[in-house]
Amino acid sequence: MKKYLLIFLVATSCTTAPLMEEKYFVEVTAGTEITSVEKIYGEPFEIRPLANGQQEYSYVKRIDLGRSAVDQQEFVFRVDQGKIISKECKNSGTSGFQFSQ
Repeated sequence: MKKYLLIFLVATSCTTAPLMEEKYFVEVTAGTEITSVEKIYGEPFEIRPLANGQQEYSYVKRIDLGRSAVDQQEFVFRVDQGKIISKECKNSGTSGFQFSQ
């Protein structure tokens, strides 16, 4: 029993950034510094450079629904000169959440 308690305490004591979720995504507004988002939610899954010098910062949330089914949401922030200029949520699964601004 002590062994399992020790494992639990070690596993839960690690500090991690919160996952990007819809409730946090909608709170991020145009004009926000991307460094502020990174400080709270950590490094993005991917940063894609765009032809016009802008970047797309992508945060991905995956939920395993069992037996090869996965619900995935991609939260994309379009960034110009370090500031968010637009955002979009892409969903490939069953939750049905879609958002673009």
